[in-house]
Amino acid sequence: MAPEDGPAPGPLPELPRRISRDSFDGGPMSEYATADIDKRVLSLLGYGATNAQTCKAIGQRLGVSERAVRGVCDRLIKEHGVLVGSSTDGHAGVFLIATEAEYQRYRRQLLSRQEELWVRIRAMDRAWAERRTPASLLEMMSEPQTLLESA
Repeated sequence: MAPEDGPAPGPLPELPRRISRDSFDGGPMSEYATADIDKRVLSLLGYGATNAQTCKAIGQRLGVSERAVRGVCDRLIKEHGVLVGSSTDGHAGVFLIATEAEYQRYRRQLLSRQEELWVRIRAMDRAWAERRTPASLLEMMSEPQTLLESA
């Protein structure tokens, strides 16, 4: 381990035997099965961004969908406080955050996505308020100055 990686990881958090959850991956699933899949996904997460794995790869190993793995990672963060990060550059995939630098990088990614979502929401609110028809939008697009003026 390189010095900048920080201290070795402590033990992984113990997940409760029962988790309050009524469904998993869009269908009914017992609370025991949910706890089991959470533990199985947690056991496959690599420590540090260089050990990231795609949700698809984890899902294939466990026989569940990529979406299910993303849901488990979300639940691990929100319900159990596990530091799960994700990356789209270099080693793309999900991983257990190992250093403060990884934590800060992932936090910045989330804040950037939040800002992008707020821009989209405001644009949708304006569009809804104006309720333009597809025909009027096409007409505006054929006149570039009109489209720029309305933005």
